[in-house]
Amino acid sequence: MSGLLEINALCSGYKQSQVIHDLELKIQPKEIVAIMGRNGMGKTTLFKTLIGDIKNTKGEIKLDGKNLEKLDPYQRVENGVAYVPQGRMIFSTMSVLENIQTGLPASAHGKVPDDLYELFPVLWDMRKRKGGNLSGGQQQQLAIARALATNSAIASCRDIRSVMAFLRKSDIWRQVDVANRGLWQAIVRLYRPIRKHV
Repeated sequence: MSGLLEINALCSGYKQSQVIHDLELKIQPKEIVAIMGRNGMGKTTLFKTLIGDIKNTKGEIKLDGKNLEKLDPYQRVENGVAYVPQGRMIFSTMSVLENIQTGLPASAHGKVPDDLYELFPVLWDMRKRKGGNLSGGQQQQLAIARALATNSAIASCRDIRSVMAFLRKSDIWRQVDVANRGLWQAIVRLYRPIRKHV
């Protein structure tokens, strides 16, 4: 059975250094997948390849049956790929509302969906405030909301645990589950394993 996102025999890296070797991955609709590993194992390289920041040297990336590997990053967004970067990377001089609007498709005519504000009510309260004046946690919420606004089929979160660290532990999976059911068809999560100290 074909998946929503299919990665076949993917190879990618930097100039002469190949980091990803013949990766195979299939993600079904409504599925949450975690890519785990130590530093230097290729997690960030995979995400950069997925969003088109790095071109793969071999293999294919298909989203809902459409090949993405020849598309530029902005074209991949248009075709259903969203990305929540590490470090937030919001527009600090723009308002919260304007930040979210940068992720909206043209068909939305600048109107932010109500369900985004239901997920992150603080963004409604602060929608006129400059992004750079938000706290770190609020900026993280804004980065997620902007990605959700793209109405993409799949979202890549560099580290969803730190992105959502402002939430109480009991709320983390509730928020992810709401997003997965109602806004994203699939969420790819990426993080380092948790080291437990005894």
